Amino acid sequence: MKNLTTIALAACACLIPAAVWAQDAPTDAQIRAAALAAAKTTAPVEGVGKLSATALPEGLPAGWAGPAMLPNFITVGEYLGPFLTPCFGCLTTTTSPYTAGLTLPIASIPAGVPKLQFTYLFEDMSYTGPANFVLVVMQGTKVVLAKAFGGVIYPSIWAVDFNQPTPAVTGALKVFGVVLYGTFSAKALIEETPLTIQ
Repeated sequence: MKNLTTIALAACACLIPAAVWAQDAPTDAQIRAAALAAAKTTAPVEGVGKLSATALPEGLPAGWAGPAMLPNFITVGEYLGPFLTPCFGCLTTTTSPYTAGLTLPIASIPAGVPKLQFTYLFEDMSYTGPANFVLVVMQGTKVVLAKAFGGVIYPSIWAVDFNQPTPAVTGALKVFGVVLYGTFSAKALIEETPLTIQ
């Protein structure tokens, strides 16, 4: 007898054929080029994005020789207002506008939702210095949304938030969270997640 997880995965797989996600998939070079273009053409304007840090729980591992940056996750959810994170199991108090809970990753957005919050997390293991934080949304190899802002980072866990109008397209998309860092933004950390706008 198949377990429920296997049945659920089989059911999900038939909703969006794998070929839809794979067609015209952008290469890392195309994603990086879109991120660099956004970083160069988008002024770091207040309100484009928000950056926040939390210390690494155990501190840096002694003698860390791994990569400078490690990806964590990226989520998309309906924008709920300033300082709110799309979430479930949340607590909202009357004394603080912040929510406490898990971000609710939504993979399918109905057309007509006016604004989305894109959040990505990464761990800076050993880099200190300037960086550009870029959101790129692509449909196939076409860029449908690209925004960027800059900041200075140091070893910590970082959350990057972009509150943006929902792209005016429908169908299968890929959302990329990119961190450009190092001399002339020579290094890039890229995270991705699928998104469908129906």
